[in-house]
Amino acid sequence: MKVIITYCGGIFGRYLWVANGLKEKGYTVAPKHGHSGYLFEVHLDDGTLIFSRKKTGRYPEPEELVTLIEKHLESQKEKKEEKEEKEKRKVFPQQTRTESNESRIFTKIQNILLAILQFLKIFLQTLFYEEPDETRPQPRQQPIPQNRRNSFSTLSFFSGGGG
Repeated sequence: MKVIITYCGGIFGRYLWVANGLKEKGYTVAPKHGHSGYLFEVHLDDGTLIFSRKKTGRYPEPEELVTLIEKHLESQKEKKEEKEEKEKRKVFPQQTRTESNESRIFTKIQNILLAILQFLKIFLQTLFYEEPDETRPQPRQQPIPQNRRNSFSTLSFFSGGGG
């Protein structure tokens, strides 16, 4: 990043001090000689005014300029990222909508499948695994009468007997 410092001849020493501080932080400094009295302005190469003695009434410290430049660069980076995101949404609006619709559909299907699995689990437990329940009435065991033992019945059908 190139930093342009505009100054008048009477404050050349101030310019050198600030310029050296910026160069130590890795910035390229370009002088620009001004003609008005005690002019001291710091611009970036994109034309952004970072510091003005006329506006603040004082001269800047080199560390202060570094902080101001870094804040400006960070805000420019954020603006650029926001702009790129907006452009991306303009270029691919269907893609972002489709992705969100697909994720909603996937979530609904997942919830339905979980409900089905839970139902099947409960159904199979009640079908194949019964614990004795004292509150439920137990069927009465009655002996099969002698005359019906050899007849065709459900019991004899499943036990292999015939009638």
